[in-house]
Amino acid sequence: MPKIVDYDKRREWIIDGYLGLVQSNFPGPATSRNLAKHLGISNSLLWRYFDGMDDLLAQVYLTVVERTNRRISESISLRHGMDAVKAMLDELLPLTDESRVESQVVVAFWGRSATSPTNTASVGLTEMNVWTTLMARLVEDAVNLGQIRVSENVSMSDLAELLVSSATSVQIEYAIRRDAKIVKRRRELMTSFFLPEVA
Repeated sequence: MPKIVDYDKRREWIIDGYLGLVQSNFPGPATSRNLAKHLGISNSLLWRYFDGMDDLLAQVYLTVVERTNRRISESISLRHGMDAVKAMLDELLPLTDESRVESQVVVAFWGRSATSPTNTASVGLTEMNVWTTLMARLVEDAVNLGQIRVSENVSMSDLAELLVSSATSVQIEYAIRRDAKIVKRRRELMTSFFLPEVA
């Protein structure tokens, strides 16, 4: 009797394997061949579950976004005002081992998408819009609580967009430099310049 394979679970296993490969500092690039070796399977077996490397990387990217959204939701659920703003910012920045690996994967996906002939301008747009909308609500809550000052000519959405795009820039910087200290310094600067707290 043929063995029944759970297709979705196998895809999830491969995706987690890819993230694990990046985290393990495997001697070599995160290619399909190295991924197969890392998982202990044949290279051809990967393509029973994905339509090539572009499809695999796209699914890894979507998984990272889903996990980021889940962490954000959990992190801000019991927080308000500046505590919530900082909590969300921390989830967007590569401050933990997990998010550092994810930033490397995300930046690699963006780079691959930027040079792909099938790329559209919508890559990353949905999650950026979602994060900006949520951040704007949190910033507005902090303003209403009297915790931070915002110039009259700056809208909540503009400030939120600046915070989210700055976090994205820090992800790129970390992926290139792999310096965790810089990430922490960038966080301090972002909160000091963009979110001046009321004394």
